[in-house]
Amino acid sequence: MKSPHKIFILMLLSISMLASAAGPYILTDEDKAIIKKSQNVDELAKKFKPLVFDNNSSQYQAAKSEARQVFEDMKRNANKYSQPGLDGLKRSNFNTDKKTPDQYLIFASLSMKEKGMRSLLEIVSNYPNATVVLRGVVNVDNFAASILDIQNFAQEFTPMPSVIIDPTLFKKHAITTVPTIIRFDENGDAVASIKGIYSPKYLQDKIDMGEVGDLGVHGPVTEILERDLIEVMKEKTANIDWAEKKEAAKRRYWHKQNFLTLRRAPKARIRRIDPTIVVQQDILTPDKKVIARKGLHVNPLRIKKFGMSLVIFNPTDKDQIEMITARLPELRQNSNVMLIATQFDRKNGWDGYEKISKQLGQHVYQLTAEVKSRFELQYSPAIVTAENYEFVVEEMTLLSTSHEEPAE
Repeated sequence: MKSPHKIFILMLLSISMLASAAGPYILTDEDKAIIKKSQNVDELAKKFKPLVFDNNSSQYQAAKSEARQVFEDMKRNANKYSQPGLDGLKRSNFNTDKKTPDQYLIFASLSMKEKGMRSLLEIVSNYPNATVVLRGVVNVDNFAASILDIQNFAQEFTPMPSVIIDPTLFKKHAITTVPTIIRFDENGDAVASIKGIYSPKYLQDKIDMGEVGDLGVHGPVTEILERDLIEVMKEKTANIDWAEKKEAAKRRYWHKQNFLTLRRAPKARIRRIDPTIVVQQDILTPDKKVIARKGLHVNPLRIKKFGMSLVIFNPTDKDQIEMITARLPELRQNSNVMLIATQFDRKNGWDGYEKISKQLGQHVYQLTAEVKSRFELQYSPAIVTAENYEFVVEEMTLLSTSHEEPAE
């Protein structure tokens, strides 16, 4: 059970807005219920990865945005008291191109029936370096409900197993039946694979005996029930408008976007942000037990490590792309990298988005007001990391400043 001091961190920023109120703040039953939900959803955000989409097709990109919004809406409803600015930064995609400790991908499907899935999730919950991969959802007409079903299923186990929906991994590794386990080494290279087995230990024992490569079928396998999520999204997107209106609809998407543009950094600069929160008034339980005293200083980075590098840049500026491209290899060696764009090329639309995602080798997110405010972003390109319990914002000068500021 978490200590009251850790629980109240979930409420700090919201409660700090009550500075002008008189007397101590007492937790109501509603507060406690929301905290409980917040903890559950925070755990889901850490373990259940958001949907991953192939960035080489523009037809489903609008549907992708809609799907991500569903996930974020579900999370925000319960995450009322969480610290703003960090919620969207807790995601990480399984990356077999990055040096990490040995990892296992376990490809599964609900065609394995409830008993099989329970057995698999129970085993995987004991392997922090194992991830269950699904190709899609069963009920494609109720996307949110299908995702919640998977989340609730996984949440029955402690620790909660890591589950992702990523059809691209099924294609990449030519998975046609489940369960299939693949073990990767620290360089992201596949060492061995096996079909019909749930346990990573069984595969590891085979590897320890010198067996590598495709070890074949060692147990019962089934067809994959879920359709490829990307194919489903393509179909859904294709039905949004009549054929003659599709291109116009895609163009309108980009013209409706409100970009948060940043000026070029006039000079190289490193800023440090202390994220410490000061409790503005006593926080008490209903029976008057003190959770936190007024004046208490809490630094969230002392409670949870910020293991990310946020790279903020303008994709329409070739100089900025050149600068961050030079830095990405180093950043990817040491952390999970999230690329955040201040704007996109409206004229090129989806083609431009896909081009920059492919060029940089991963998805590029759009800068939000929440992230801009949280890290006090003023210029681009900039890199946000954490060091010595502070956020570090590195603003970089451009390699060339001989041309005008790029237009939105």
